[in-house]
Amino acid sequence: MEAGGVMTSIDADGKIGCAMPVAAIVPPVCSDGEVHVWFAAFGPKDPGPKAFAGLLDPQETARANRFMFPHHRERFIRAHGILRLVLAAYVGVPPAQISFTAGSYGKPMLANSDRFEFSLSHSGDGVAVAVSTGMRIGVDIELPRDMNDRDEFVRRNFSAGEIAAYEATGLPDRDRAFFQFWTRKEAFLKGLGLGLSRPLDSFTVGLGTPVALDAPGDGDWSLHHLDPGDGFAGAVACDHPAPALHGWRLRFEANTLTQMPHGRGRSPNLG
Repeated sequence: MEAGGVMTSIDADGKIGCAMPVAAIVPPVCSDGEVHVWFAAFGPKDPGPKAFAGLLDPQETARANRFMFPHHRERFIRAHGILRLVLAAYVGVPPAQISFTAGSYGKPMLANSDRFEFSLSHSGDGVAVAVSTGMRIGVDIELPRDMNDRDEFVRRNFSAGEIAAYEATGLPDRDRAFFQFWTRKEAFLKGLGLGLSRPLDSFTVGLGTPVALDAPGDGDWSLHHLDPGDGFAGAVACDHPAPALHGWRLRFEANTLTQMPHGRGRSPNLG
């Protein structure tokens, strides 16, 4: 159980029905076989990047400053600030003290604790963080958008089964189908920790729910539909045949800024 509420399951429809203040994240115990998914969507009146910039470490600050466009830099800062707030609530340290290391393919891992696995995704003004114990995980969200070369991209990169399913989809539904395929494939690759070093056509995901996954030789991985709201498509991949998924939407309140934990005091260049 969660303090002040219930621990709600993410069912086949992928919806997240429980909310928690971003300035007071109190996660329940994450047991083996469970995945906790946290989602935040920033609106125009929600805290800007300056509220999160002081939480970042020097490496993250340097990465933020390398973005050419301010909106990309600001989204990076907010996403990594949310990640630190969530992980700090599990590990029990201030967000600015969360530290990371990297796997052989660059997948970030917690240096503070070898108990928790996590995955981060952000798209547009949305951020998703997945946390687990005892299994590898990957999460991906995307805000669907028009793509001029979408059909050609599918034919060049997707598996034969995915191409057939995509082309059988009516034209009005192809945007939705594409981003369902993409988030599911990306979540699986992030869970494996291989990124795009593995060919996209080397495994096949389904469009329906429950989500089919055909990845010979990769063990007991499973894929799960995620519908976090605000128009986002999403998916969670788990190195477990039947994990229990729970989810929360992070909400921003009038006093969020005053309740945010203090950071290092060194901020990226925000103009």
